[in-house]
Amino acid sequence: MSQQCAQVAEAANGILACVRNSVASRTRAVIGNFFPKRVVQHWHRLPRDVVESPSLEVFKSRVDVALGDMV
Repeated sequence: MSQQCAQVAEAANGILACVRNSVASRTRAVIGNFFPKRVVQHWHRLPRDVVESPSLEVFKSRVDVALGDMV
């Protein structure tokens, strides 16, 4: 590969890295703002026995029942 091609490839990789970092940063910001505002309010509406489930399997079954009662 010629030196000019290598320089162009290096510049392109730098640009792609900047784009990737920018997208990742925006994605984190959107998720960071979305989660507390939308998910936490629903979490606080769940009955205490659902929130304090001893395992994931128990949580899943209890949340299904709780959401069925809410809808």
